[in-house]
Amino acid sequence: MELFTLYVTVAISAVVMTITASMLYIFSNKRNDDYLLDWAFASVFFLIYGLIVTFFFNGNLDDELIPLVPNTCFLIGHAAILSGVSKLTGKGSAWLFVLATAVGSIVFHSIPVVADSLMIRAYCIYPFLIAIYGAATLLLWNDRKSPYSKAYLPLAIVFILFMLQTFLRGFIAVAEDIAMEFLGNDIIQTSGTLAVVVLFFSLTICFALTVSWRKEVDLREDAITDHLTGWLNRMSLGMIASSALNECKRNNSQAAFILIDIDKFKSINDKYGHAAGDMAIQQVCQAATEELRNYDKCFRLGGEEFLIIVSNTSPAVAEQLSDRIRKAIERKQIVTEGGSFKVTVSIGFALSKPDMSWEMVLDNADKALYLAKNRGRNQIVSYGMINSTAVC
Repeated sequence: MELFTLYVTVAISAVVMTITASMLYIFSNKRNDDYLLDWAFASVFFLIYGLIVTFFFNGNLDDELIPLVPNTCFLIGHAAILSGVSKLTGKGSAWLFVLATAVGSIVFHSIPVVADSLMIRAYCIYPFLIAIYGAATLLLWNDRKSPYSKAYLPLAIVFILFMLQTFLRGFIAVAEDIAMEFLGNDIIQTSGTLAVVVLFFSLTICFALTVSWRKEVDLREDAITDHLTGWLNRMSLGMIASSALNECKRNNSQAAFILIDIDKFKSINDKYGHAAGDMAIQQVCQAATEELRNYDKCFRLGGEEFLIIVSNTSPAVAEQLSDRIRKAIERKQIVTEGGSFKVTVSIGFALSKPDMSWEMVLDNADKALYLAKNRGRNQIVSYGMINSTAVC
């Protein structure tokens, strides 16, 4: 492939990358997908880089722009990719790093010996690029437990391959003592330009895959989430409850099913209105959540009834937790436009045994809840209190 054709391909790939990243951002959820703005920004600077080297190679640009402007744009683009990955993995923006990269590149290229020697520039820029994509890969690895982690693998592969080829080209240049010149046609620079083309096209595909897979996860989460409380809904109960019991069997432990029902909820709706009833439900869930571990599973089964599955627990701990939840809810003052009020809850809980299905444990908890309400409400009852054969 002729070198000029290769540089034109760089510019074309940057155009495709810019259009793709920009369109993905425009049609995205700006709050959740703001990492796309960084990637669109990176694409624009890659495009500027591609256009400059193409026009310069064709003799249409002043030598004074070279190599400061294209190299600075190139480095800013890579730094912005890292900033996007930082946002993607929940670590926040890295725009200060992008700005520092721009300033550092300008200062670096202003040094006469650097401006006159491509070898010095290459020996400094190559490690910098490896560091950028090494940091990006590390961010993806550290966030591998994210529900979006499926989207990280293609990005990580692209980053690792780009690091490897950059290292290999630098190693060969040093080992073979290859003399390079700006936009030269030696094997090191030709292969590097080809690698940039592959990088741009690969990143473009990764951008689209990341957005697609994140939307898939969001839709799946949306289908199993109760929108009023943020807790899981009944649709997800079977799979999660079965998984919890299977884990308990492997660990030779027990899971507690804590069933909660708001006392006299209909009277709240009748007296204060349905908006107040919704607020009461939200406040009950908030108070309960504050007493739980972050990996306990919480469900709104419907109306004013809720379920909490606590794995790896004991009868005593389950009873203490249930009572803490009851007291926390009882203390909660709910303020609405129609007035302020407090609510109480009745709680029934049951613990699993190795030979029990999740439906059986839930049924036992429901029987305990029924007894708690019949005894006067605002209390907790263990299934073991009404059936001595159950684990309690």
